[in-house]
Amino acid sequence: MVTSLSSGHTGRVEAGPSTRKTIASVDRALRLLFIVAAASDGITAKVIARRLDANLSTTYHLLHTLTDRGLLVRLPESRGYGIGYGAVELHNGLNRQLSVTPEIADLVRRVHDQARAAACFAVFREGQIVIAYVAESPAYPMPPPLDVGFSDAPHSTAFGKVMLAHMPERDRARLIDVCGIAPVTDKTVSEVPALEAQLAAVRSNGIAVELEEFQTELACLAAPVRRSGSVIGAIAVGTRPASMLRRRDELENVVRCAATQASYAVSHADRLTQLA
Repeated sequence: MVTSLSSGHTGRVEAGPSTRKTIASVDRALRLLFIVAAASDGITAKVIARRLDANLSTTYHLLHTLTDRGLLVRLPESRGYGIGYGAVELHNGLNRQLSVTPEIADLVRRVHDQARAAACFAVFREGQIVIAYVAESPAYPMPPPLDVGFSDAPHSTAFGKVMLAHMPERDRARLIDVCGIAPVTDKTVSEVPALEAQLAAVRSNGIAVELEEFQTELACLAAPVRRSGSVIGAIAVGTRPASMLRRRDELENVVRCAATQASYAVSHADRLTQLA
């Protein structure tokens, strides 16, 4: 199962006051989209208007515009509105920009199945370390707030440690300065010298492990994904600490193999793009 943006921490950007000049009608249309997306499949114009705090006439104008653009659909039998199929283009565009090719998505799902653990693919984006894709199931869920878009506390996550370890020193110092290294749990490594020693071990071993540094009763393991020799992402799994300690070799083998395959997949996709 592939998850979407979740609340919690700063991985997801919540609507709120802005000091920058915005276009009210566009802001209202976007809020309307989020209202429909958060509802079950079918929400009426009256309910939308109430949640949007807008009059019904304005709401209908917005609904008709978004429906014409394919971002919403009018559902039969007076069920109201649902997200339209045009939203798939936005989803596909995000996946392209995050390097989530079909091959990468398939790899992460296989890691989830083989490791019997929640799995994810993280990448660099705009100076941040961001979860780009998650594979989970009811039996092996990814605990919140670790979801697509999450970018907090890289010093406390295995995928964050992998990518911090392979950043140029100046970039790493800048990211640590922006994000901070405050303790997230009582086991978080939150002093720069200790963190740097841990990152040196990650570079040497090619693997990162964290035990309850980000969340109690959660342990994660990650390996780097490379493009032309440079680390551009990480494959990671998350499970309970007892399971991590008991199955460490098995999980490490699964993640290392997947990271190697992912490195080939992103490099191959680049070559295909150049030839196109």
